[in-house]
Amino acid sequence: MFSAYRQPGLFVVQAGKMNSPSNQNFDLQARMKPDVADALANLSPAEQKFARQHMLRVLLTDYFKVEFHRERNRIPIYEVFVATGGSKLRPVTDANVPDGKIVVTRQGDDHVWEAHAVPMAALLQNLSLAEHRPMGDYTGLTGRYDFTLRFAVEDKGDPAEPVARAIQKQLGLKLVPATAMQDRIVVDHAELPWK
Repeated sequence: MFSAYRQPGLFVVQAGKMNSPSNQNFDLQARMKPDVADALANLSPAEQKFARQHMLRVLLTDYFKVEFHRERNRIPIYEVFVATGGSKLRPVTDANVPDGKIVVTRQGDDHVWEAHAVPMAALLQNLSLAEHRPMGDYTGLTGRYDFTLRFAVEDKGDPAEPVARAIQKQLGLKLVPATAMQDRIVVDHAELPWK
């Protein structure tokens, strides 16, 4: 669902009764007709993304019988600021270094994020997924950065607390709880196509 309707700040939630467990993941393989693949290859990257999203939407509607509606609600978020003392992210100044990614691993009880040449948007996207909340970027940081973030997952209290402490201490960034209006897709119905 998320890939088919992806847009900045969009969350997908479940409502109503599902004919299949909502926490299942599926790996789908689909093939395009050669003429469709050729036409897709001639599109710009933005047009290709839009066309692929349309294909996924058709798949969800036709095969999974997905029905949904959109809502706009005020929800909790985190606003991200540079903490007192400044950012501890290491800027990547060499334009020849290709855009990197964040590699997430687990070492004992710790989660470790190793990032190389990533923009703030990548960090905020990972934070949003980890904390199940959107992130508002108020840092003013526009470059690409290297960083390592290590934090322990604690079962007690606020689950965001260990992440918030680690981010402030290790990256020089501060998470501030806030609220904001949020677009959501609410899935009302879906079916397994092979039942």
